[in-house]
Amino acid sequence: MTGLLATFLPFLCIAAVCLYYSFKAGFDRVTILLLAAVLLLIQFHICTTNWADFTIDSVSHMTYVQFLLDNARLPTPADGIGAAARHPPLYYILSALMLGGARALELPEPEQFARYLSVALYMIFLIMGVHILRLMLREGSTSYICALLLLLFWPIGITMSGRITCDTMLFAGQAGAFTA
Repeated sequence: MTGLLATFLPFLCIAAVCLYYSFKAGFDRVTILLLAAVLLLIQFHICTTNWADFTIDSVSHMTYVQFLLDNARLPTPADGIGAAARHPPLYYILSALMLGGARALELPEPEQFARYLSVALYMIFLIMGVHILRLMLREGSTSYICALLLLLFWPIGITMSGRITCDTMLFAGQAGAFTA
């Protein structure tokens, strides 16, 4: 598998699921187009940055993931991998599966591939956010469009979406709790 295909395959899968869900959920055309635009922007961000860019703690998160791959067990604080060892493990287990799979397939830059877990979780956050906006505001109204633009294109969101960090799972869970 070429590097380009390895980079775009997870993106295409995430985009297909998000857009399919958006159609099934009855999102209006403007919302769907804006979701597609933010997906393209996130993909551009991933293709033009390194996995460790724009974050102060990416190395500790990757250390946790690498520990899982190397030891096939959860770390304890005594293992010396830092504060990340105290974080809930689900995100890290899923990241280890992504990273391990990318390495097993001998994909170029497997850490870049592992970023797509955060992209998928961030897209869940955005779609749940759209649901909340639809409950609060009339779709197509000026206030809805303004709120939607802020939600989708807030700069820290774009940079967070491609980080190897457990924060994106927290965002998805919180947004899901608000829409439940």
